[in-house]
This record gives sequence, structure tokens and C-alpha cells, in this order.
Amino acid sequence: MTTPLDPGLDNCGCCEPEPVQPPIYNRPGLPALAYRAGTYATFFRRMLSRISTFTLQDGDFSGSRPLANLATRSQDDPSIALMDASSVMADVLTFYQERLANEGFLRTAVERNSILELAREIGYELNPGVAATVFLAFTVEDAPGAPGMASVPAGTRVKSIPPQGKLPQTFETSTAVTVHKGWNALLPRLSQEQNLLSGIGELYLKGTGSNLKTGDVVFISNTYDYAAAHVDQVDIDSTDQITHVTFDRTTASLGGMPISMTAIAYGDKVPFNADAINQEILQKTWEDDKLNAFLQANGWDAQALMDSLALYRQEKPAVNGLAYTLRTRLGIFGNTAVKYDSLPTSQRFGEWINDSSNTAQFKAGAYPATWENRDITTDSQGTALSTANFYLEHSVPAVQAGDYAVLEKAGSFGVYPVTSVLETSLSDYGISLKVTGLNVSTPFSAPALDSFPVRTTTAYVQSELLTPSGLPLAAQLEKGASSLELDSFIFGLQVGQAVLFTGERADADGQVVTEPLIIKSISHNYGLTTLVFETGLSYPYKRSTASLNANVAVATHGETVSEPLGSGDGSQVHQKFTLKKPPLTYTPAPSPSGGASTLQLRVNNLLWDEAASLYGLAPNDQDYIIRIDNDGKATVIFGDGLKGGRLPTGMNNVTAVYRSGIGLDGQVDAGSLTLLSTRPLGVRGVTNPLAASGAADPEKMEKARGNAPLTVRTLDRIVSRDDYEDFARAFAGIGKAQAIDLWNNGNHIVHLTVAAADGTPITDVKFQKNFMAALDAARDPAQLVKVDTFTRLLFNLVANIAVDRRYITTDVLNAVQTALIGAFAFAERSFGQPVTSAEVITVMQKVDGVVYVDLTALYLSKQSPALNQILSSSIAHGFGGTVQPAELLLINPYGITLQEVSA
Repeated sequence: MTTPLDPGLDNCGCCEPEPVQPPIYNRPGLPALAYRAGTYATFFRRMLSRISTFTLQDGDFSGSRPLANLATRSQDDPSIALMDASSVMADVLTFYQERLANEGFLRTAVERNSILELAREIGYELNPGVAATVFLAFTVEDAPGAPGMASVPAGTRVKSIPPQGKLPQTFETSTAVTVHKGWNALLPRLSQEQNLLSGIGELYLKGTGSNLKTGDVVFISNTYDYAAAHVDQVDIDSTDQITHVTFDRTTASLGGMPISMTAIAYGDKVPFNADAINQEILQKTWEDDKLNAFLQANGWDAQALMDSLALYRQEKPAVNGLAYTLRTRLGIFGNTAVKYDSLPTSQRFGEWINDSSNTAQFKAGAYPATWENRDITTDSQGTALSTANFYLEHSVPAVQAGDYAVLEKAGSFGVYPVTSVLETSLSDYGISLKVTGLNVSTPFSAPALDSFPVRTTTAYVQSELLTPSGLPLAAQLEKGASSLELDSFIFGLQVGQAVLFTGERADADGQVVTEPLIIKSISHNYGLTTLVFETGLSYPYKRSTASLNANVAVATHGETVSEPLGSGDGSQVHQKFTLKKPPLTYTPAPSPSGGASTLQLRVNNLLWDEAASLYGLAPNDQDYIIRIDNDGKATVIFGDGLKGGRLPTGMNNVTAVYRSGIGLDGQVDAGSLTLLSTRPLGVRGVTNPLAASGAADPEKMEKARGNAPLTVRTLDRIVSRDDYEDFARAFAGIGKAQAIDLWNNGNHIVHLTVAAADGTPITDVKFQKNFMAALDAARDPAQLVKVDTFTRLLFNLVANIAVDRRYITTDVLNAVQTALIGAFAFAERSFGQPVTSAEVITVMQKVDGVVYVDLTALYLSKQSPALNQILSSSIAHGFGGTVQPAELLLINPYGITLQEVSA
């Protein structure tokens, strides 16, 4: 036995001091707790060091040292081997003891079930996720003899055609809808009636063959009065087949020619006829519900009314008043006569001549009176014309009774209906010609015929009726517009119904966008339908490209399952039944969690209700709770007769109807939902013009760590700015949220920016409505709140990478690209967070195998390549009296260009 003072002589190690175990201290905020009393090595060394000092404290061996004589420390000795095995056992026990200690705290737990149970202690359930929502557009059978409409019941099932590697997903319609043949493309009003009678400076004509040219005369008529003007400019639109005519002046107002406003008296019921439609529909404005009551009270058929109004719009010219042009321009007979003073004296004053008997006689002149100031109603000597009101300077056989003639003098016009036409040979003014004489009537506002001089009057004849078109409306539908007047009368749409608006953006040529809208109100104005939506248009649109699909049904992800759960037993407490086909579907709802269970549970055919907790239930309350385990299986739990009622005894008397399917798998692409499991009569097909959205997977552990304390921190009430942000983050379907304070015109606004769980902007109208309803239920109603989604910005980069020669270049470059995509992905970035060149270089430089990085370009995807040291991104802010949404700057996965250079 050697002494500790001479360690060089200690061959067995029996004199080594006992290892000191430092005290365990865990500072706040650590991701894991240190809780082990030791490890294998420390336990084994401790046992070895205590062999020589171990004493018995009880019995006959008190104070003795039974192991003092054990001098060996070899591990093949049975005693030492036993200590070695005990140290292994202690190492395992303390490892699991530390893991159990970590599982007891929300911040350090790594098992989903631990977090689930810890959250339940404060009344929080991990969010089960929410099903995706999609808008289904149905096509109605339009073959001859088909009814032209169909009823699509709630629960109509549609399956997707999956991409490679994916499974088909099932969606079911949420409500019943009626679809119609003509509702797939309802058009906005493209033109309005031209009121020619109020005085106009321009005229729109149908087609491009009017053959009008500058200088032609056009006149406007209301059948008893007229106004004329010269054509100044003619523009032809071959695309829309419209001719735009601009006049050299604004025509005089001729007064209105409105639809007859004479009231017609009826009996108890208004009959369905043209007069009644004119009076009750075309001359009135109706709210949709009041018109519906009118139709029912009077027995009018809505489809017959729509057909009648469609025929009326088709036959009625889109104009108030008539328009004519005159094809022939000429003067009045006598306007080309020589000046009177240039006539021979014999024709003016007469002459003496000898007759046959050589007797001198005086022969009077043929034109003793001057003709220079004659009007068109007299001959050259001032005698009123007897067979016509006036004569044209030559024959125009095309002029007929019923036509119009326009006379112009010194820039003023007179329009005269032609009552009769005379073709004759006329000698006067020293001229002999075949001419056309016109008899006309004189409207009360037209100048008298005798006010038109022969010399200076221009006549326009051979009138031709023009065909005006509707007056084109504004070229675009403005961004934010929340109402739309249709070009027809549509009856049967419902308030709250979803429709799909499609059109080409006015600010981005060629980009056709579809967006969902929810009908807020419906009115019918003078035979045309106007829709008001809950939200405005997201973009400006070219009016001529816009259309509205009203054959739309909202559907959610999940397939209906009906199954018996089992038998109730009144002697048991807290009976449990597990649903056989997980996951249980939760559909979007205006609840704090953002979802509502689809489970309908019946006991003895009576519906029982779901409760959040059994605590607080009365002994006979017919309620149950749902608990979802770590594997996603849903279990239904009933009460114990004290808190919640027990199940009554019966054979298979507990049944359930629910839907199965949830999460981001349901966010199928646009156009993929085309397979109808059951085809309603009259429906030809179905598709989803927009991708499904609004889904969220069951809550992950990392998110639950932050969300679980929310119920304690806010007590289900939103007070502070941070509460708004916390509430949004806990709402199913929202993946990121940011709340900031803004001031607008002296008003304090809490602005909340949200993003979908899959990293996309939130555009689903139904989702927005549910979230706002849940938010409003928890917040102070006096606080002004604005919720917006974000604007996504993408950036590109170009970099030269020097790769260590020991590494495979392709692998390194792929690793760099993966690192960049991961570092600048949605989950890693915040609203308004900038990107710097140093940050980008750091991410690339950390990849194994990278010697150095030369960043040559860093720029926004919409900009020209350049090396920017910083790319800015804005949080929500006020600008120009409006709130600009927050920006989220992410990397463009297709905008990464990496090139190898020599190290």
C-alpha cells in the first residue's frame, strides 16, 4: 500500500482523490436544462475512490471498513466489474432523469406530447390546423333541351388530379348553390345610352362602314325637332367595331324623349306584360329582396322576366334620339346664274323690234327685276313658286318623300322633312336644266324657307339613318372599386354568395388575374343589375376584358366519414372513443383558433355539443371534449356525471359524422379539381380557377412554445399592440404577423400585417372575414385596426465562389445555393427586414469547401443587375393619406447565379 504523497508508487489508483461534482446551475432562457448528477465516468471514479473509505454505520460492523483490504482496481475483478455495471446503470438513469426534467418545462421540452400536456395545464390546446378553402366553378349543360340550370347540394364531392408524387385530395362544397347556363361570364356594362337630344359634340356609331368624312353634315332628331352640325373628325376603332365622329360644334338641345312615365293602374295583382315591365322594372330602382317579394306577390316568373329584358336590350337602340347624314351636297337652282347687271339690256329693259309688217314694237325684257337677292321660294322675278317650295340645282333622283333636306346659310342650318318630290325641266335665271323640286314641312324651330338666299344656300339631301352604338364607359375599372353594374338583368344571386372576377390588369398588359369577391348587396336599376362587394378590386382592370363567374361554390378540404363509435355505458366515467380515420378536419371559422371541428356526434340519435373543457359543465350537460394525440388521432371524451354527463347505456348508440383531411396537402393548384365524385343533374363539369388557400398544418412544437402562454398573457382579450400580433400568430392559417402603431389624421391605428402559413399573401376573402370577426370579438372596439397582407419582394444575386480543391465543386455550389435559400426563406425573415451584402457573403462563406466569395451583383428581381450593399424593405407605413402594406424581402430561388473561380 503506497501513500498519496508518493503517487509514482500508486499502481492501483486506490489513493486517487474523489472527483468533485460541480454544483448544477441553469441560467434563465436556456434551450435545455442540465440536470444530471453525473455520467458513467464520474460515477465509476467516485465508486473507486470510496472503496478504501467506505464504512458500515449500523450493526455489528459499525465503524468497520470492509473493503479496505480490496487492493485491486482491475476491471476484470468481479467487484470492480460490479461497480462498472452500476456506473452504466446510473448513467442511463440520470440521462432519462435529465430528459424528464427537460420535458417538464415548455421551453426545453422536445416531445410534442410533453408540450401538448403542458399547454393543457393552462387551458391551451395545440392548434389542430385548418382545412384549405377553394372556389369551385361549375359549368352547366347547354345542349339543346337542357334545362340551363342545376342545383349543386352541400357536400358535393370533388377530387383533384394530383401531380407526380402526391395523393389526390378531396374537397366538399360548404353550401348548396344553384348554377345557371349564362352565369359563367356575366359582363360589366360596357356602354351607356347616348342621349343625342341633350346637345352633343360627338357621336359613336356601330361598325366601321359609315363612310363619313370631314365636312359632311349630320343632324339629330327627336321626330319633331332637329339640330345639325358638320363632321370635324372621324376615328375608326376596328377592334371594337366603333366609329367615333366629332362635330365642329355642340348641337342644340332638343329636349328629352324619355320612356313614357304615364302611370298605369292595375287591380289586385300587376299582370306580366310589356307595359307592366316598362313601368315596374325599366322605370324603377329595386333592392333585390324587395323585387323578390314583388315577383312572388304578383306571380311573375323570374326567368321569363330576365328573358323579356334581354330581348328588350337586344332590340332597343342604345340611344335617345335619331341621327342622320346627308349623302348629296348641292346648291339651289339659280345660284350659278350670271350677275344680273351683266345681262344684255334687251333682257333687262326690253327693246324695240320690227314685226312682220315692219312696224316697230317694244318687246319687254325677260328679267325686268334684279334676281340678286331672291330667296329659294320664288323665281328670279320674285314670284312665289307654285309646284315646289324650292328647286335643287340639278336632278337628284334618289331623293324621295319621307327623306330630309338640310339647308345651310352662313353657318346656320335648317332641317326639313320632305313631303313630295318633283322632277321637271326648269328655265329661269337664264338657265334651262332638269331639276328636282322639293316640297317640305317646316318644323317650329327651323328658319323660314324665305330666309335662305338662292346664291348662298347649300342644300344637303338624300338622307340616310345612322346606327349609333352605346356610349363607351371608362376604359378601366378602378382599383378598390367595390360595385359593378352588369350589362343585363340577373335575378337569383344571393347576398353572401362568392363570385370570381377575371380580367386583364390595366397596369400590366397581358396579365390576366382572377380574384374572389363576396356579394354584399344587390340592386336592380332601370332593368340592369348592380352588385356591391364586401371588398374592392385588388387591381385596375381593362373593362372590355372583365367578366364575372357566378356559378361558384365554396368548398373545403376533407372527405365526409360516417361511422359508429361504440356503445355507451352509464356505469363508466370519462368514456373515450377514438375516431378511426384521422386527421379530423377543422374548417375555417371566426374563432380564436381560426378553425371549427366538423365532428357531429349523436347519442341515441340526439346531437351532443363539443365543449372546450369538461370543467364547468353541469352533471347532465350533453357535451364532450376532443383531444388530439401526438399521432394526430382524435379522441372523444365524455363526462363523469359531475362535470359533464355520462353516456347512457345502449348498443352502438354513439355515432359520428365528420370529415377527414387537413393541412397544407389540401392547397392544390389551380385547375386540378376536376373529378366530380357525384355529378349533379345538369352539371357538365367543374374546376378551380384559383389555387386552394388558407390551410395550416397541425401546430408544430416550436410555434406552440410561443403560442401556449397566450391565453394566460391576454386572458382572451386583446389590449396591447403585442396582443394583436400574438393573437394573429395563434390563428390557424397565419404563419407570420407584425403589429405596429400608425397615426392618420390624428387617429391612432393599430396596423396588423399577416401572411399565410405557406408564406403567400392572404387573399382569401372568407379567411379575411373569419379572422376579422374573431379579432373584433376579442379586441377593444374603440381602437381603430387595419389588417393587411404583405407585398412580396424578391432579390437576385451573382457570386464567384472559390472552391477548395479537395471538395467536389458541384456539391459545394449546391450546398451554397441550399444555404442561401434556407437563410432567406419565409420562415427566417421578418416584415421590413433588409438584406445586406455582408449577410449574404456570410451565409455563403460558412459552407464547407468555400475558400472565398466574390459577390458581384445583389439587386431586386425587378431591377437591373447591380451590386447594392443593402436592399431595403419597408414595414407598413402611411404615405399620401393611405397605408402602404409591409414588404417581405425573400431570395428568388431562380435568381441565384453561382460561378466557380480559381482559389
